[in-house]
Amino acid sequence: LNTDQQALDGTRVDSSTLSAINGSVVLDPAQPVKQSKVKGTALYAITGLILGAGLGIGLVVVQTILSDRLRRRDDVTSALGVPVKLSVGPVPLSRWRPGSKGLAVADRPAMRRVTAHLTAAVPPARNGIASLAVISVDDGQVAALALVSLAMSRAREGVKVVVADLAEGTPVAALLKVNGPGVHQVTAGDVQLTLAVPDRDELAPAGPLGRVPADAQQSEFTTAVTEAVTTAELLLTLVTLDPSVGADHVPSWATSAVAMIAAGRSSWAQLHAAGEMCRLAGVSVTSAVLVGADRTDESLGVTEPPWARTSLADLG
Repeated sequence: LNTDQQALDGTRVDSSTLSAINGSVVLDPAQPVKQSKVKGTALYAITGLILGAGLGIGLVVVQTILSDRLRRRDDVTSALGVPVKLSVGPVPLSRWRPGSKGLAVADRPAMRRVTAHLTAAVPPARNGIASLAVISVDDGQVAALALVSLAMSRAREGVKVVVADLAEGTPVAALLKVNGPGVHQVTAGDVQLTLAVPDRDELAPAGPLGRVPADAQQSEFTTAVTEAVTTAELLLTLVTLDPSVGADHVPSWATSAVAMIAAGRSSWAQLHAAGEMCRLAGVSVTSAVLVGADRTDESLGVTEPPWARTSLADLG
């Protein structure tokens, strides 16, 4: 009896389950949800852009806080010991386009201002020739472009110009498409220039102006430049200072100099070393040009006048 009862109960459960299954109806069958590929791609792109921008801004802020590179005019003047008499914005260069295409940047407003400043900084001629050195502290490309722009401007006025490229990497020679050392006749735009490039082994070549230090290197290059200068009216020199070499050779190339600094590229120690090398060598650096200056910088960049250091006690 128990066995039959259990079998009957199982049959009832199976019958009830079967009836429930047969009586079930799917009210709303499942359908795949349509997704827009454009919407998903745009969402991922916008999200990545926001996250990337936030990460980039954060890195820039952290680097600015931790960096020892100088940007303000007052800081540059304090380190270099030379007043910043001109500051311009960034100068985008055509670094992979030498020649006429690279020189086209000289027509931009910032470079025209730098050229005008260098033109005014050229001292009066001595012994029939005027001379100016542009000291490239950190960015030789901008300094080379400014020097060539000045040379072209004066050459258009009928002045015979000799350009000496003593900077590291010879950026002037690269800009004018000159390969190899020596004295070359080159065409820059619509004018003719004389370009002098020393050999790589000549770290401090002597110049043609006669004020040559005792330990300066005398070479065929110096002789060739001296011959070229005898018929010239203006000598422009691009110089890169090396603490291991010094600046004793610079006075033999120019009677006056202008320093060019790129904002955010040099530390206080680097600028101070450049200023000290010029002072020890007797180089007259009349001013400094700050390229890429921050628009929010409200400092003046002037040196302290001598009378400002005089106390009331000293005046009696």
